[in-house]
Amino acid sequence: MSAKQKLYETFSNLIEKYTYNEITIKDFIKEAKVNRNTFYYHFMDMDSFLKEYLDDAVCFDMRSLIIENKLSQAYNLLVDYVKEHKRVFINIMQSDKGRDVIDYSFHTSIRMDIQKILYDYEPILKIHLPDEFMVFYAHSIADEYMRAIERQIYDNTNPEMMKKVFVLYADSISSKLVRVSKLNL
Repeated sequence: MSAKQKLYETFSNLIEKYTYNEITIKDFIKEAKVNRNTFYYHFMDMDSFLKEYLDDAVCFDMRSLIIENKLSQAYNLLVDYVKEHKRVFINIMQSDKGRDVIDYSFHTSIRMDIQKILYDYEPILKIHLPDEFMVFYAHSIADEYMRAIERQIYDNTNPEMMKKVFVLYADSISSKLVRVSKLNL
């Protein structure tokens, strides 16, 4: 097992028991039985570790699906992952720093991927959509992904119902773009 995998496994065990704020690098590397230099070779700090941990665990696969314009499948992947790792997300999101990392890992990356899809639609629709529209629309879609996490953690919303509703939302995106293209922005 590589040092990075050992850190991931140790973090998985610790985050099940402790909030993100309670896990210090010192205690973390001691538990993982790796030296401090090993940690800093791979990561700048705990926040960069958490971002990469989330990227490797779910974000990379989810973003790949988004780039392929498979928004519902990406959403389902996220919903299922949060459902399976609910305690992890609760413990991460109890701290402002943890929420910031999740926001960056999910919201920012998703928003950028959605913007790419929107730009890809422009030649197909033979329009040029204003950048403000692209950013706003991508932001609102990324918000839906973030709400998938929050609804399961704070509202105990049924994940299967969330998936069904998102299909309606995602399937309407192309028709909304066609309508916007006809507005001559």
